[in-house]
Amino acid sequence: MKTRKLVCLLLITILAFCSACSDSETEAWKQALYEQVELDLYQELPVDEPILAAYVDEQKSGMFIVSKALGYHGDVVVLVRYADKVVEQVRILEESETEDYGGYIREQWFLERFKGMNPGQKLRLVKMAKDAENEVVGVTGATVSSQAVLEAVQATLQYMQDYKGGN
Repeated sequence: MKTRKLVCLLLITILAFCSACSDSETEAWKQALYEQVELDLYQELPVDEPILAAYVDEQKSGMFIVSKALGYHGDVVVLVRYADKVVEQVRILEESETEDYGGYIREQWFLERFKGMNPGQKLRLVKMAKDAENEVVGVTGATVSSQAVLEAVQATLQYMQDYKGGN
């Protein structure tokens, strides 16, 4: 019950964060977070748009950070989970990309390409194969959508670097 109350507090924070969003967009954010994130405790963190961050537990062993970037057909909103200041998981909360190629940004095989990224890394989208740790292979035919995910994740990496003393 306590967890649900704290989740509700974060959702209220999201409302403030999404003040420029329509009611339906805000409701979609709230629902997506509630459905996809299982947390012990949310703590509100003071951050500026377009980032919203929350601790996973009282020990602050992990964080979830929500960020967005402009894709081919609108905003791509990502949820990035950090463990020990390293990207643990990336999920797409919202996107309106094309169903064919753009839809592949939701696939686990693409999102796992961000796992292990560290604050301080400047991510770079590549087309075929990665040659360096900071490179992410984009979805063929969905360069703009892939770049949007990369930029949203990059914003969370920058937040971790600037405000959380990342690597």
